[in-house]
Amino acid sequence: MIKNRQAVRMTIIVIVSLIAIVYISYHIFNSVKPPLSLTAARYDTFSKSESVNGYILKDDILITTPYSGQVEYLYKDGERVSKNSIVANVYTGATEEQLGFLLYLNDVISILSECRINSNIALEEITDRISSLQKAVLKKTSEGYVGWVRENQAEIERLQSIRKLLLEGETDFSGEISLYKVQRDNQRLSMGTVRQISVEQPGYFFSHTDGYEGLLTTEKAESTPNEYSRNNAVEMAPVMNSIGSLVTNISWYYECLMDIDQSEKYIQGSNYDLTFDGKDKSQRMLLSKKSVDRQNGKAVLSFHSVVVNEEFNMDRKTGASIVTESATGLKVSMDDVYIVDGVSCVYIFNEGVASLREVNIVFEMGGYYLVDRKTTGKFKVISLNDLVISNQKNLYDGKVVG
Repeated sequence: MIKNRQAVRMTIIVIVSLIAIVYISYHIFNSVKPPLSLTAARYDTFSKSESVNGYILKDDILITTPYSGQVEYLYKDGERVSKNSIVANVYTGATEEQLGFLLYLNDVISILSECRINSNIALEEITDRISSLQKAVLKKTSEGYVGWVRENQAEIERLQSIRKLLLEGETDFSGEISLYKVQRDNQRLSMGTVRQISVEQPGYFFSHTDGYEGLLTTEKAESTPNEYSRNNAVEMAPVMNSIGSLVTNISWYYECLMDIDQSEKYIQGSNYDLTFDGKDKSQRMLLSKKSVDRQNGKAVLSFHSVVVNEEFNMDRKTGASIVTESATGLKVSMDDVYIVDGVSCVYIFNEGVASLREVNIVFEMGGYYLVDRKTTGKFKVISLNDLVISNQKNLYDGKVVG
């Protein structure tokens, strides 16, 4: 009887010990295994691009003047002007400092006028203006310009008051605009003789010239782009007594030279997004002509547009980035994609268990895939906002993960 009791006691001790070992091992395992990481499947767009160098071909003419002096431009680059429009004022006796203050007044009036349209942009520009003036005040103070500092310190205080009103939601600055306009009129009067420069035909105004006006035209692009690009453009014309140029035709081209192998991905008649050097906004253009010179192993791409974006300077010789591939889909990490029964899948978190979801890979970039729902139908398909499981090993459909 005593031996039986000892055997039962020993059995109980062994069972309890085993349970304790399993319990402790379970918690040790959970303490060292990687934490459950979940990423929502969201739509994204990936694109690949390549850089090229080329020329803009456009129909333009010089805007000339017999006068010299400080120039106040009345239109932004790329802005459309009508026939007989005054595009600039030339102050023959003014100083650079006088012009700088006039341009400052123009900027402030423009910013305040935009408040009704987009107060956030106006607030940002006013803040930048205050910061710029504060730096200038520090510099002028060290140089001993007491009068200038006093005037501009008052201007800083005035702009700070406007900024405060913007933060409070105020968007009507008609009174302030009127005061600035009076100040601008007085500043113009103080700058002496003014000569107004007008244009004789409508077009798109630009405040710069490059010497190719009337030479690199759309006619050249439409005739022999391969010959043009191989010769790296025509001889520049001398630019004298000019203050800008006028694009007289809304149609324009961008041409670039490349190796034939590089050009094979481009399809004539297709649209491409080009981002020109120094610009953030892309320009959608049609590949209107693709000229191949097999003897020299070169190809010329001629992109065409009838849109001139405002403030796009249309520099004649410029580089561009061309989007060659682009796709949109649900973004998932490459590390989270598995091959199950010959198809690509991910595991998603579904009420505490791992659930298999099929994906169709359409694009790869930077350690991620873009996937869509065009699958084989073997398994359920991934959906928007599914929580994709990461950093877990030995996953299978139905495994408890949390």
